[in-house]
Amino acid sequence: RGLRFPNTFHFLAEPYLFPLDNRGMQITFELDRPAQVSLSYGMTLPLSNSIELQAKKENLYSAQIQDLQPGTAYFYQLSAKDSAGKILSTGTLTFRTAPSASQPIVFGVVSDTEARPQINEKIGSLLWDERVDFTIHLGDLTDGGQKKQKWQWSQEFFPGSSALYSRIPNLPVPGNGEGDLHWFNYYHPQSEEKGYYEVSYGLGDFFILDSNQPKDLQVGGRQYLWLQNALQKSTAPWKIVLMHHAPYSADEDDYGNTWKGTSTYGDRRFQDLVGLLEKEGVRVFFFG
Repeated sequence: RGLRFPNTFHFLAEPYLFPLDNRGMQITFELDRPAQVSLSYGMTLPLSNSIELQAKKENLYSAQIQDLQPGTAYFYQLSAKDSAGKILSTGTLTFRTAPSASQPIVFGVVSDTEARPQINEKIGSLLWDERVDFTIHLGDLTDGGQKKQKWQWSQEFFPGSSALYSRIPNLPVPGNGEGDLHWFNYYHPQSEEKGYYEVSYGLGDFFILDSNQPKDLQVGGRQYLWLQNALQKSTAPWKIVLMHHAPYSADEDDYGNTWKGTSTYGDRRFQDLVGLLEKEGVRVFFFG
């Protein structure tokens, strides 16, 4: 069940952020039991706004705060009370909304942290020092955290990453470590059960792909058609595409060992995708 502590009221997933747009922020978290939950927020202390939250799935909560000011710092706090009257509180946390499309942005990119909470914690500390607006995680958030392995999320990923992601939004990408998408979709409602999604942030439109299904990213595939349509609609000066699997590599033995023979110089399954990105003017392509 992914419980960290027996018979103790606690978070299975500490709060983590996702930017809806420059006027909205999504705050998601999970408790180990049913509770009465409130979210307070505001630009100054004491916090002036408070809303009661209802669980979306089981004991998972995902609140969307709207009508915020762009590029503005906010404080927030979560409080929960279980049926026995036990209280759980985050204390005061912070976030900043995305700026308008005329402002520059700074973001960090990481990948393949897998089952190493101490690595996530160290990377989080370094990214915090850089004052990033948000981060991108290019997949393998867990070391195979599929349906029967919830503990890899609740006991490894969230404990290691919560210090950063409770204050800095993250754009997660599904890797082969999240191949069945069960917990990836559960914890990331923005994917709408598909495993892929898009978000605008400042000067950029970001397109997050699920590369676990290569055929879906070939001409005529559902995800290919979605991406083609989304890229053609985008008017952002920066179109940035993110996925986990490498479509090409400079390594001498990734796609045929050039010490012994010829190389394909890339994964042929993603050639259609690469051609689409070139055709539609994608500026940057990150992969894990």
